[in-house]
Amino acid sequence: MTATPTHFNARGEAQMVDVGNKPLSHRRAIAQGRIVMSPKTLNIIRAGTASKGDVLAIARVAAIMAAKKTAELIPLCHPLMLNKVSVEFEFDADGQADLTADLDADSPANIACRVTTETSERTGVEMEALTAVQVALLTIYDMCKAVDRGMTITDVRLLHKSGGASGVWNSPDVMADSPDADTGEAAGDLQSCDFDAAAISVARAHEIINQTVSPITRTQTLKLKASLRRVLASDVVSKTRVPNHTNSAMDGYAFAADDLTADLTADRAADDLNKEGDLRAEFLVVGSALAGAPFCGEVKRGECVRIMTGAVMPAGTDTVIMQERVTVDEGDVDEAGVDDKAVDEGEIKVRFSGVATLKRGANVRYAGEDVEIGDVVLSRGTRVGASQLGVMASLGMIEVEVFRKPRIAYLSCGDELRSLAAQDKAAGIAADAAGALELGEVYDSNRYTLHAMLNDLTVEEIDLGVVADDRAAIAAAIDEATHKRADLIITTAGASVGEADYMKEILGHKGEIKIEKVAIKPGRPLSFGKLTLGEGKRNNAVFFGLPGNPVSVMVTFQIFLKSAIKRLSGEIGGENGGEIGGATVLKMRTTTAVVKRAGRMEYQRGVMSRNAQGENVVSSTGEQGSGILSSMCRANCFIILAEDSVGVAAGEWVSVQPFAAGG
Repeated sequence: MTATPTHFNARGEAQMVDVGNKPLSHRRAIAQGRIVMSPKTLNIIRAGTASKGDVLAIARVAAIMAAKKTAELIPLCHPLMLNKVSVEFEFDADGQADLTADLDADSPANIACRVTTETSERTGVEMEALTAVQVALLTIYDMCKAVDRGMTITDVRLLHKSGGASGVWNSPDVMADSPDADTGEAAGDLQSCDFDAAAISVARAHEIINQTVSPITRTQTLKLKASLRRVLASDVVSKTRVPNHTNSAMDGYAFAADDLTADLTADRAADDLNKEGDLRAEFLVVGSALAGAPFCGEVKRGECVRIMTGAVMPAGTDTVIMQERVTVDEGDVDEAGVDDKAVDEGEIKVRFSGVATLKRGANVRYAGEDVEIGDVVLSRGTRVGASQLGVMASLGMIEVEVFRKPRIAYLSCGDELRSLAAQDKAAGIAADAAGALELGEVYDSNRYTLHAMLNDLTVEEIDLGVVADDRAAIAAAIDEATHKRADLIITTAGASVGEADYMKEILGHKGEIKIEKVAIKPGRPLSFGKLTLGEGKRNNAVFFGLPGNPVSVMVTFQIFLKSAIKRLSGEIGGENGGEIGGATVLKMRTTTAVVKRAGRMEYQRGVMSRNAQGENVVSSTGEQGSGILSSMCRANCFIILAEDSVGVAAGEWVSVQPFAAGG
């Protein structure tokens, strides 16, 4: 019997196997490979003297990152949340494990890499282990190829797998005598790194959030001014032209360019040349045109009209010369300037200078030059700011269709938190005169920073206050949020393990948790999921569980929630991830060293400034503890460091995310 291919559909197209019906189970895989090299190269790696740095430390980082990103590297692999990735290296030379003595120059040398991966998902982790081994060995090759291009990668294979319907499998020639055969444990030392195999990358987190958050579809019609900072629910199509008439772009005199050309081709007397040899032309002023008060006659040859900025171009004219290039006959000017009565009666003569370079249509704004009838001026999904409001006003719009505001509920969890509102109510004192805290208590600051950040996004806020570390209290708060039809619920959690367990339990019962950890600092214990609201029906309600530390709250909001709320609002571009939620990222040199361990993407607080040479530079605010909220007041940007970064020295280039106006 021929087995049915599992990775192809009926049309022969590649497809990912559906594992939705498979049970969750603990799965483990161990893979190994070797890289053969010269003894000299092995000694360089052992001594840590390679020109590119600590080879094995960097290879270990690369292997762990590759295991986590296997689904992005290998087609048709399922993305998995890994519980463990450990990487172990073993030196060998001519089959001898004792490398305390110098290697013989003729002895073959190699480094073995063994990777263990574990998960609690519906499919195995063999590909993750094999991918990690190969990337580790390739990294060693890349870092040492300058001194040994004859290195060979060999013997990459699976040693062990367990879990799932197929049970346990061991490579018979390798694992039978291995002390790890029963446990599958590998002793990789990750203490020098900051990796958490269960944490997904920032980019992957953005993908999951974007796939889960659905834009609001309900709309409402508002008066034009009320639409400020709201998101357009339909295209704005112009029913008029902007400008709606051809008009002057400056104060001056309107005339016909053909008249000027004919005048210049005639014989000219010597006095028609000024001292620079510039041609001049003489015209009779027959009237004036003001914005809102057009000249209603027709301008003939040899005539012009005095015109102000925005005034309709008179019939028979197509060009405007700025008044600074016009000389009025002395007899036609009094102390107050040009005699308007004389202008209206056609008694003023003027001379134009600089006309040799004047082109037809100069200083004229044509009807429809900015917007034509039928033009899509603003697209659906645009957030209305000052310029958008002005454009719609110029089109004569009175009302605008926008999406309704997202309803965002938020609360703080923790027995140690003291709510200012509760303090005020109990003590009967003003909010800025809260009483002393009891031992172990802290004032709740997270809801106030959330309020400020949400206010910038124009949402309907539902403040659920401070909730105790109690299963019933947390469940009641979530129920209140769902009862009030919140589109998105934010919790900032306390430090207690019990509270975290309650939250996970409650959310697992009321919906689906899609993210539990993200490889980010600060903010690793970020959770995200989708909730079920009312009688098993689903809507767009999603959940973000933010860490309790104040800086972590602000960082994770800026990176993940800001773009999620924009997407929820229907804003175009709200789904963009990027390094920090689609926001502007700049490159500049740092004036201070920035310390970091590999393993997580970090957003450190920084201060942008301009040095004596006029260059934009950035410096660290110093201590980066996630509870030091005052550092956010000193900072005006984030310094962004990639997962594999091990810090930067002063003078190096870094990525910088400026804070939005207002902090």
